[in-house]
Amino acid sequence: MASQINATCSDDDAKKIGACYNTTVFQPNNVSSNAESFKTFFMNAAISGDIDQICDFKKALQNCVTDATINNCFNQNDFMKVPFATLKTDATMFVANYIQLDLICESDKKLAKDKRDCLFKMNSDCDISFRTCDVSQSYVNCVAPLATTQCGGPASCLTRKATTLQACYYYSDCGICSNLDYTKKLINGLL
Repeated sequence: MASQINATCSDDDAKKIGACYNTTVFQPNNVSSNAESFKTFFMNAAISGDIDQICDFKKALQNCVTDATINNCFNQNDFMKVPFATLKTDATMFVANYIQLDLICESDKKLAKDKRDCLFKMNSDCDISFRTCDVSQSYVNCVAPLATTQCGGPASCLTRKATTLQACYYYSDCGICSNLDYTKKLINGLL
């Protein structure tokens, strides 16, 4: 059964989302308004460990877009109405990214800051290529137990959730990515 577009996400909402990304993320950070440029920017910011910068642009974006529009439009089908995310893979990546931001900045900001060095410096032979959906799922299953032993249980939970969402940057039909919707909080069910 194909997913339906949410009738409450209007064309004006989609334009608002586009304008807000331009003023809060793309322009201030000299990022082109396309999925690949955004993905590169976000991954570089995450690797550099600047959680405050990431959370600052998340807060600015959220304040600009508003919670109502986020609830109406941040799902993979409706997000395709946004001018820079007309492909399902691009829409899925932007929705996954926003859910990651919510996870890191709202529920686990202190954990993300405290355990970031440990998580980014873990010893791992896990294949992080994300070259297929199966490889990305294998990566999640490989890295989460390592995070438990090297960084602790809460860090492992954060890692499992963040890396599961990371697969959605590349695949719109992989695991939870196939029905990604901010309001459904699917990521909360991962342990």
